[in-house]
Amino acid sequence: MEKIVIGVVLFIIALALASIANRHVFGNKQFFDFKQNFNTAYILSDGGKFEKVRIKAWKDYENSDSVQVILEDGTPIYTHLRNVKLTKE
Repeated sequence: MEKIVIGVVLFIIALALASIANRHVFGNKQFFDFKQNFNTAYILSDGGKFEKVRIKAWKDYENSDSVQVILEDGTPIYTHLRNVKLTKE
């Protein structure tokens, strides 16, 4: 019984470490996280309308209302969360 408990604890630690490492490497694709993976965003343009774009990755920041979106062509966009609607289509 003790070996099973130790095995479960080690497995949970391994999942947590993999999640941390994966988040730093891949940003949008997280191994153990409750965030969604999005591939499309509607971004508020200078004209005041939301434009649909395909995204490669995104990152939100703790204690901040900002988000960074990386478009499929590699263009980064850093803006306030109210200017972006992330979706999975």
